[in-house]
Amino acid sequence: MMMEVQEDLKRKLRKRFEYIWEGTDKQGTAIELNSIYTELHITDRGEDVVSHEHDMWKISSIWRTQNSFEVAIHINDIFKPSLNEEKQTRTVLMKGIAGTGKSTAVQKFILDWADGKANQDIDFIFVFPFNEINVIQHKQLSLIGLLHHFYPELNQCEALTLTGSKILIIFDGLDAGCIPLNFLHYHTVTEVTRTSSVDVLLTNLISGKLLNSALLWITSRPVAANQIPPECVNRVVDVHGFKHSQREEYFQKKFNDQNLARKIITHIESSKSLRTMCHIPLFCWISAFVLERTLRSSHEHVHNVAQMYTHFVLLQTCAQKQANGAAGLQKLTSFFIKIGQLAYRRLEDSSSLLYDKDLRKYGINIAEFSAQSWLCMKIFSEDSQICSVYRLTLPGIKEYLAAFYVLLMFQNQNINLLKKPRVHSSLFSQLFKRSRLSDLLKSGMERALENKNGKLDLFLCFLLGISLNTSQILLQDLITFSGITSEHVSETVKYIKSKIVKTHCPEQCINLFHCLMELNDSSLTKEMEAHVEAGLPEKNLSPIQCSALAYILLMSWDSLDVLDLKRNYLSDVGLLRLLPVVRLCKEAL
Repeated sequence: MMMEVQEDLKRKLRKRFEYIWEGTDKQGTAIELNSIYTELHITDRGEDVVSHEHDMWKISSIWRTQNSFEVAIHINDIFKPSLNEEKQTRTVLMKGIAGTGKSTAVQKFILDWADGKANQDIDFIFVFPFNEINVIQHKQLSLIGLLHHFYPELNQCEALTLTGSKILIIFDGLDAGCIPLNFLHYHTVTEVTRTSSVDVLLTNLISGKLLNSALLWITSRPVAANQIPPECVNRVVDVHGFKHSQREEYFQKKFNDQNLARKIITHIESSKSLRTMCHIPLFCWISAFVLERTLRSSHEHVHNVAQMYTHFVLLQTCAQKQANGAAGLQKLTSFFIKIGQLAYRRLEDSSSLLYDKDLRKYGINIAEFSAQSWLCMKIFSEDSQICSVYRLTLPGIKEYLAAFYVLLMFQNQNINLLKKPRVHSSLFSQLFKRSRLSDLLKSGMERALENKNGKLDLFLCFLLGISLNTSQILLQDLITFSGITSEHVSETVKYIKSKIVKTHCPEQCINLFHCLMELNDSSLTKEMEAHVEAGLPEKNLSPIQCSALAYILLMSWDSLDVLDLKRNYLSDVGLLRLLPVVRLCKEAL
């Protein structure tokens, strides 16, 4: 009987996970997972280093961790003891920013088990996506009842002799969960047949009070993962997305036309910002979606992240605009104003969850919003007790929409949302004085630099990128196109450079270099790149040169085991600027 139940479960899981919808929620054509799956860079957690960068820029340096503090592991080995451990790990917490492939890793692990390729010592695997658990959060269930709810075929096996089988329970997407987990005050449940609320059931499972013999795997974005007390976790693993070689492999698998794959890889290599972002698998999918069309049919090339997102958004909404003509365009503009305003107001909020009340507050039609599968995923079905909950699916889309809204309000209505009102300035002068675009961009930089946790870094890069003429031409149906003069670009670049000189935070300096790249200015890095290739000269390095060196080394694909600066005189400020690189070196001299 046990073998029959196991085979039935494997067939069900194989059918469920053998295909994948790339990108957003079931958009496009399903393809076989094994035909597109590319190994992810997963590491055992090393040292926790405090960083003030936006999550999406951190991806530029994590691939180096295999040469520094962390050990790379294969997805099928996450429960195997490490070299200094004797017993098997019970609870694994897998962390990673949006789009790095956590759910895809779960899918591959399960498929390999169902196909008999790996982890055959495990008798049963049960996966519970948090967006599905949300729907039953008000029910009273036992652990057996929870299993039967999601896996009705288990009724054939009564209690399944849970304590006598090796079981893996997977909770996928803790960040999508709407269930409060209170590890300080909760009722203890130790029997698999005892009924309790779902939150109490999960808390007891995670804390080890209930079914301690089971393996447990939780996936989450970093902020939500902090809900789990460290003492409840035996191993923390980080999913970093793709390394350089893995990214190339992805594009080669993605396209049957290998010439097109090579063109896309070459194009991405030509841009530091695109190359950095393509360590995120979901951004690789966006790039493939956009570049497949633009490289074949357009003379307009995509050079920065803002342009990539602009093309993507326009391609996704093109059908809506064409189907309804001028009325459709007006409706689309109204939608972007409303959703952009919501994104702008939520910029410093770490959560990607949106509720019905949030949408209604900004006049957003819920049906229209939920129909945008490229933008959001409904993670909580509406019923008589609870409202619907949605999650923004694309990494960075909140920051892009917020930047779009700020630029739209400036260009169409002469409103600088980022400027602090002057105490002695009259209301008349504030309303009718036409601001320059460079003033808006300076205001954006001031706001981003004031935010010490890096939450506005990506927003700033998007704002700079979509302010360029190349982006505004693309958006001219939605935004009043005025263009940015070369004088304003030069003024903005000069202002960024002055901020690099004055800024003390090394991560903020790195982000300001990202900003220069979005404006297509590489003047600060070109000279330093030449020095790096020829060997650093024996001379004093200024703080701004140290920042340029740090940026170049972080963006480089060459491994950096030793950073030798013995021949160079560095001030304390210069050394601080190099800290992001020093953290990733095995040795600094």
